[in-house]
Amino acid sequence: MADGKAKLTKALELMERRGLDCLVIYSRGTSFVLKPFPFYYFTEFRPMGRNSAAIVSASGEALVLLEGQSDAARAGRQSWVQDIRRTFDFPKDLRECLRQFAKKGIVGIAGSDEMTYQLYEGIRKDWTIAVADDVIEEMAREKNCHPSQLALAWVLAQGGDIVPIPGTKRRKYLEENVGALEVELNADDLRCLDEVFPSGAASGQRYPEHMLSLVNA
Repeated sequence: MADGKAKLTKALELMERRGLDCLVIYSRGTSFVLKPFPFYYFTEFRPMGRNSAAIVSASGEALVLLEGQSDAARAGRQSWVQDIRRTFDFPKDLRECLRQFAKKGIVGIAGSDEMTYQLYEGIRKDWTIAVADDVIEEMAREKNCHPSQLALAWVLAQGGDIVPIPGTKRRKYLEENVGALEVELNADDLRCLDEVFPSGAASGQRYPEHMLSLVNA
């Protein structure tokens, strides 16, 4: 797919700029309100399994690693990525892919906050991790606004009968929220945001699994 090639090119440009040997775009099958879903944005496939990752090498290879059986057939039909691999031991096979692609030990991860503590630390033991959740941040910088203002501008663009009610405790952030009224989004901006926030993507628990143990502790 032409759009897939464009996304791969964008990923490779990002990797070269940051000196990354490998980019891992991770998903545990859920996403949250007003937060990007980088795995879906890149692969055009929404996983249901516990662990999924799109892996890109600096040489331009791309593969999708899926835990279990249920997602593989759908991914083959829906995603532009042709190399779809099933796994029944996700941490082990993910590390094997990183050994193949990340020879210098520098791995960029998008979606790291969805990882369990054990999965994240298993990678960090052998590789240097660079956070790569910057799809929305880069777009926000292009619009010369904060990511929160971009999110509010998107809500305001959904129709005159929809009114965002952001909460804040400080005057600084109140003024920042009001500044969202000055952010103009064109049709291309809205299309890109719709890709990053696909309809129905808001689901799952409020906190990542490794943070739940700290709630009401």
